[in-house]
Amino acid sequence: MAKREIEMSEEAPMYIYATEGVSSYYSILKINNKKILTICGSGDQVLNAYFFGAKEVVGFDLNKRSEFITRIKIAAIKELNYKEFLKFFGKNYTSASLDYGLYRKIQKNLDKKTIAFFNSLYKKCNFKGKKLVKSEYFRQREDVRLDIKKINLYLKNERTYLKLRHILKNIKFKFVQGNVKDIYTNKRLINEKFNILNLSNVPNYFTVKFERENARDPIMTFFREILLNLRKKLSPKGIIFYYAYSAQIYPNRVAKKMPLLSKNLSTKRIAKQKEFKVTIKRFETYKGFFDKIIILKRH
Repeated sequence: MAKREIEMSEEAPMYIYATEGVSSYYSILKINNKKILTICGSGDQVLNAYFFGAKEVVGFDLNKRSEFITRIKIAAIKELNYKEFLKFFGKNYTSASLDYGLYRKIQKNLDKKTIAFFNSLYKKCNFKGKKLVKSEYFRQREDVRLDIKKINLYLKNERTYLKLRHILKNIKFKFVQGNVKDIYTNKRLINEKFNILNLSNVPNYFTVKFERENARDPIMTFFREILLNLRKKLSPKGIIFYYAYSAQIYPNRVAKKMPLLSKNLSTKRIAKQKEFKVTIKRFETYKGFFDKIIILKRH
C-alpha cells in the first residue's frame, strides 16, 4: 500500500522544490511591478515571482518551516555559484545533497532563527546532508517527474540564476505564518492590499476538509468562508488564483479522485456568484500533461 501523504500542519515536512508549473503561470499572469501574496511552500513561488518582476512578494504558510527553506534558498542564491546551488538542492527532486560544507558557506547570509533551526537538524543527522534530506523533515518526491529548470526559470542556466541574485540583492523577505482561512485578518497584513493572491493547490485541502465535515455544499462553503474574505485583501482589479493538476494524475497516493475545485462545474458555480470573473489558463508541465490555474478577478 502506498504511503499516505503527511497532512499540512504548523510543523510539516519541507519541500525541496515546488511541484507545480510556477514559471509557467507567472509568465501567463504578467506580474511585472505587481504586489503578491503567495503560499510559500518550497519558496519557489516567492523566488519565481521576484524573477518575473514582482514589485513586492509576501510569503505565507501554515507550515512555519516554509519560512526556513525559503530563507536558506535566498541565502544560497546570494552566496553559492550556480553549480554549487544545484549540488546543494539537487538537479532534480531526489538528488539534493544539503552538503554541510556548503551550508556553512551559506550561513553568513542567514538570520539567527534560521541558523538555529538548521543547526539542530544537521546535529540530529550527524552533519550528513544526504541523511537530512531523506529524513522526516523533508517530503520525499521520488514520483515527481517534472523538470526543475522548467518549473523554476531562475535555474534554467547560469545567466538566469545570476539575474535572480541581482534582483534579491536588496530584497528583505517577509513571511507571515498563517492559514488561508484566517490570513485576511492577520495583524501583520491588516492594512495591506495585493494585486495577486497565489493560493497554490491549498483550496483542494479545504474542500476535502469540508467534505469530511459533511458540509452540505463544500464548494459554496469554500466560496463564502474563504474566497469572499480573501477578496477583501485585493486591490481594485486584483486576482486570486489557485492551481489544478492534470486530470491524468488521478487517482494517486494523495487523492483518489480529482478535487472538486478542479472541476469545470465548480468554477462555473463560483462564476455565477458574480463576485469574480473566472478564467482558466492551461499549460504543459510534463509531456502530454496539462495543468491549469483558475483565475478569479475581482469585479
